[in-house]
Parts: sequence; structure tokens; C-alpha cells
Amino acid sequence: MKFSCLRLKTIFKRQRINNVDTPLTIFLKDDGPVDGDTVIIKVYQEGSPNTPAYTSAVIALTPTYTPYSILGLGPGVSSIRVTGVSRGGVLGIPVRLKFEPTHVISTTAPEYTVDVIPNLEEPLVTAKFFQVVISQSKYAVAANHIRDAQNGIASAFQVGGPAPRVLTYRFNRQEARNIRVCSTRRYRLPRLSTEDRDEYPFASTFENNGANASVRAINAVINRTAGTDYGNQIFKENLLRGENFEVVIGP
Repeated sequence: MKFSCLRLKTIFKRQRINNVDTPLTIFLKDDGPVDGDTVIIKVYQEGSPNTPAYTSAVIALTPTYTPYSILGLGPGVSSIRVTGVSRGGVLGIPVRLKFEPTHVISTTAPEYTVDVIPNLEEPLVTAKFFQVVISQSKYAVAANHIRDAQNGIASAFQVGGPAPRVLTYRFNRQEARNIRVCSTRRYRLPRLSTEDRDEYPFASTFENNGANASVRAINAVINRTAGTDYGNQIFKENLLRGENFEVVIGP
């Protein structure tokens, strides 16, 4: 079948739904005496720290873990918060929480506990994604492009406003090559023979569908060296398809 960027965009849009919008399942239980404690859980996403993407009904805590599945979150969960509604005893509401899959919020702790009081929202789990660091001193033009794209500063070609900081790894080199071709072929402005067409979000992530990336001509040596550094960081972390990471600019 003839290669088509339009067809590729449709395929990868469908794959993003299947591989990235993974349901988040939160498990809650009472971490103290079962005395009628009730809570509400809220889930917040990257970029919307003040507006919950999900708010549960009032949950009566039990002595064993009870699962609550949340659909349609996509990548970039920034925190899970618990609000106390009512308590059966005179002390706080002791809550124990865990969640699956763990890569939705990158963390090393399998379980979390907190003691909340009614009407107080506690950040029970705060995300700490694995960070890919692009050095400003080593790769200035590449770092500047990423920073501008994340801040919504237009490059030669950019669609959709600010690009996300939290990306989702694709883990497929052929897909990434095809996405890179589709992203960069739209760049029609003159460029030097010593320049590459750089794209952000990276072609190796689901956030780049071949038609929505920021594209800028930058020094080819710096672009490729920065790309190798990025790949080495991903390799050392052993990221898998569908796992999230955050792109930050370092010293």
C-alpha cells in the first residue's frame, strides 16, 4: 500500500486511543477502624492544576481495597487528591490508596496513606514523571525550539498552540520514522545545508501525529547529538510503549 501521511495520521490517532487513554483504577480503603468514614477523590491533569478531570461520588471507606475505574483521562495525570466528607470517630479519616497502572502517574511508592479531615482536600499522590533533560549549554538551538514550542511561540510551522511537556513514548522506530517524514515535509522555507528540520513533540511520541508538530531548521550536528542524548536517556530508563515522561530544559 502506498505510504500516505493522511492515512498515517488516522492510524496513529486510533492507536493513541487504544494505547494511551488507559483507564486509571484507584483502590481505596479505610486505614483505621471502620466507623463510617467517607471521602471524595479527585484526579487532576497536567496543565489544569485547578480543575479536576474527574470527581467521584461520596465513597464510604471499607476495610478492604475497593476499586474505582476512571476512563478517558489520557496521559499527564498530575495528582490524585482526597477530600474528607464525614468521619465516624473523633480523629481524622485515615485513607490508604494505590492505583493501576503505575505508569499513569510515575512513582516508586506502591501505596499511599493520609489522614484527612472533613472539607479539607489533601494531595495524596503527586506525579513525578521521569524527566528527559535537554541541556541548554550543550544543545542551545534544540533547547530553544523545545522551550518555544512548549510556550506556544510559533516556529516555521506549528499547529494547536503550546505543545505538551508530558509526552507518551511510542517505542516503534518505523512509526517514528514515518511520523518524522510527515512532520518535516511541511517545512517549505529555505534552510542551510548544515541544518536539519527539527520537530517537537518528538516523532517518537504519540503527541506528534505527523501533522501537528512545531518544525524549525536548526544546526544538524546539534540536532543529532541532542537526539542521541534523548535516546540514551529513554534507553537507560527502559521506557515502554505508552509510558509518560516529561521534557525539561536543563543547564
